[in-house]
Amino acid sequence: MNRKQLLNDLEQLPPEALRQIEDFVAFIKMRYQPEYNQRQPEAIQGDINTNSPV
Repeated sequence: MNRKQLLNDLEQLPPEALRQIEDFVAFIKMRYQPEYNQRQPEAIQGDINTNSPV
């Protein structure tokens, strides 16, 4: 799929679908940032400690 076709397809989507696309694009951008990739293990470790039984 080329960019022109992708843009054409996006223009045909309803507003709710466009909001979902915006959220997905933001997620993908965050995933590919070097800082996110380096900090991910810390976030996982924090989740494990936070959710551990008392």
